[in-house]
Amino acid sequence: MKRIARRFARVAVIILAGLFVFQVLVASTPIPERLIEWLSCSEMEPKGDIRTLVILGHDIPSQAGLICAYYAAEFGRNHPGIKYVVAMPTDEEPDRSAPGRIRDELVLRGVSAADILYEIEGLDTHQQVVFVHRLLGDEALAEPLLIVTAPAHTRRALLCFRKEGFTRSTGLAATDISAPVDLGPWVFFRYTLWARLEAEATIAREFTALMVYKFRGWI
Repeated sequence: MKRIARRFARVAVIILAGLFVFQVLVASTPIPERLIEWLSCSEMEPKGDIRTLVILGHDIPSQAGLICAYYAAEFGRNHPGIKYVVAMPTDEEPDRSAPGRIRDELVLRGVSAADILYEIEGLDTHQQVVFVHRLLGDEALAEPLLIVTAPAHTRRALLCFRKEGFTRSTGLAATDISAPVDLGPWVFFRYTLWARLEAEATIAREFTALMVYKFRGWI
């Protein structure tokens, strides 16, 4: 029995080591960046007179939450008259929890608080889309709608909205920007390799979610 256990442990270690080497090899190529680019729907641009902007983000303070709020406010700056929907679950009073902090960030960037609505019931992307539909009504299905969310999440969110009937929805990936300066030698080993390894975990999670959503008929 101990011999079998040792053999199993040895095989497991070899497999895990092989997977790690494979991850490093993939991270040595632009493949992770290309996959994130595909998930972010970068080939699509917001079209039409956007009437509603839905933020599917994270809490503030957090990198993702701040970036989503920034992109949403900047888009609204050039497109007045937009209605904002902050879709984020909470068990507390919205104004004093995560959705309220997103609202406060938008207001700091010039968005009127009167133009911001909350969707706080959805616990996943599919549920959030269903509840946004209920919040906006059937008439919103045919109106241009823009989704602002993290790059890797954009494609799944967009497919969920279109499956729900928002036929004129498009996505805006809230992408962070690299430093526009020369960071010196060995940038690949200092930053790029580790960023790509981190991206691989995000990609694996998102492709798994896409398969689950497709299986369940949500996209």
